[in-house]
Amino acid sequence: TDSQCRTRHLDLVFIIDSSRSVRPAEFEKVKIFLADMVDTLDVGSEATRVAVVNYAST
Repeated sequence: TDSQCRTRHLDLVFIIDSSRSVRPAEFEKVKIFLADMVDTLDVGSEATRVAVVNYAST
C-alpha cells in the first residue's frame, strides 16, 4: 500500500554532470530541481538517505 511505501528505507543517489558541456544556467536548474525534490522526502539515517555524485570530464 501507499503507506507501506512511505515507511520503507531508501538509498537515493543523484549523479550530476558538471562538465563544460553543461551550461551554468542548466546546471543551476538541475541543482534547484534536486533541492526541491529532496525537500519532499523524509531524509535521515532511519529514513531516506540521499547522496549526490558530481562528475566532470577534464
